[in-house]
Amino acid sequence: LAGGGALLGRALTGHRGRLVTALVASGVMAALALRTAVAPA
Repeated sequence: LAGGGALLGRALTGHRGRLVTALVASGVMAALALRTAVAPA
């Protein structure tokens, strides 16, 4: 488990990992914003 966590941490802090993390985060934000915009309708 610790090894997997270390591997995951290394993957996320890598150059590509940071890009993927940013893309996922912006995707989640967009989904939440869209859901909030659609909810009152």
